[in-house]
Amino acid sequence: METQLNKDERIEIRISSHDKQIFQKAQKLSGDKSLSSFIVRVVKKQAKEIVAKNNRIILSERDREIYSLMRYLEIVNQIRI
Repeated sequence: METQLNKDERIEIRISSHDKQIFQKAQKLSGDKSLSSFIVRVVKKQAKEIVAKNNRIILSERDREIYSLMRYLEIVNQIRI
């Protein structure tokens, strides 16, 4: 379980009554104590996955650039020999 941090930020959203009913049902089924804790847990998990995926893409692009540069330098060195 995560350490409790100071919660001094607030987010307000408007949703349809249908969405709220779905969220409340999911919250009850999940065992979360409140709708807020359910929403925060689910959104935080999804947000971390999105950020991690983005970081993998950025690293892949950087790795490709480094590999291309090294291949180029290798070819240049072979031509000089």
